[in-house]
Amino acid sequence: MNEQNIMKFICELIKFYKTLVFSAKEFVISKRIIKVTVSLGSCFSGQNKEEMYASCIEIEFWLKVLMTLIDEHELYEKTCELCKQTQEIIKSMEDLL
Repeated sequence: MNEQNIMKFICELIKFYKTLVFSAKEFVISKRIIKVTVSLGSCFSGQNKEEMYASCIEIEFWLKVLMTLIDEHELYEKTCELCKQTQEIIKSMEDLL
């Protein structure tokens, strides 16, 4: 995963967080997602691949939890898309670790 893709992914997660909070009124899981997203950004800027990997694993976990709780179709689709992106990042990072 290159720098541009990671930055784009982080920005998408931040936008998704805003949607969860302001549109879906989801405050618990969204808080965990934004916290680990900020952690991912911090690890990325410091080039700490092991912590980035751990952050991606946690993001994937919370997205999967959210997928089981969401009733709204649009949010479910976006959650699935972000989960897939997270899995791609994890797979690409496994090759670098």
